[in-house]
Amino acid sequence: MEKYNLLTFLHFTEGKLRKNNAIRKMALFMCDCGDKSIKAYDSVKCGNIKHCASCGRDKAAKSKTKHGLIKHSLYRKWQDMLNRCRNEKVDRYKNYGGRGIKVCHEWANDFGVFYNWCIASGWKNGLQVDRIDVDKNYEPSNCRIVEPIEQGFNKQNTFYVYHNGKKYSLAKLCYEQKLKYHTIWKGLKSGVTFEYYINKLNIKLD
Repeated sequence: MEKYNLLTFLHFTEGKLRKNNAIRKMALFMCDCGDKSIKAYDSVKCGNIKHCASCGRDKAAKSKTKHGLIKHSLYRKWQDMLNRCRNEKVDRYKNYGGRGIKVCHEWANDFGVFYNWCIASGWKNGLQVDRIDVDKNYEPSNCRIVEPIEQGFNKQNTFYVYHNGKKYSLAKLCYEQKLKYHTIWKGLKSGVTFEYYINKLNIKLD
């Protein structure tokens, strides 16, 4: 008796004509669940088909619901993250997947792993998963949990200033120290040094 994964071979059936006029072997198989169906013999034998269609749908459904967290707000964030990096039809794809940004294998293939990392990292409703380096991937070593306003200071178009080898978000400095962002940004763009504003406005740097 021939058995391949969950499928047991019963007998050959009428072959299927390919586009190149070759005949493809078709056979009747019985799945371990009891369902019988006709499938391409070579696809079953090489392992491309492992079970009946019903078992395939059940397996897919279980893989999506086994964590029981589909209604959790983090599940939507996880889906949005994957879409931004994978789905070319999503508006924001050009800023993520279109730039080569990916989701690490562990997170992309298991929501539970992503969920556990978020919870362990201090996530709660209202917070965001933020990439530390906006030119690198979504992965534990490059992500953190932050307030939405903090995430707003760390975008692809964020304007950074430098002092003593350290990088600072100008928008964040201005927000925290109640400074006029546009005035300083305009001055820096025209050639005024950041050190000038540090001294003039008493900007505090950590």
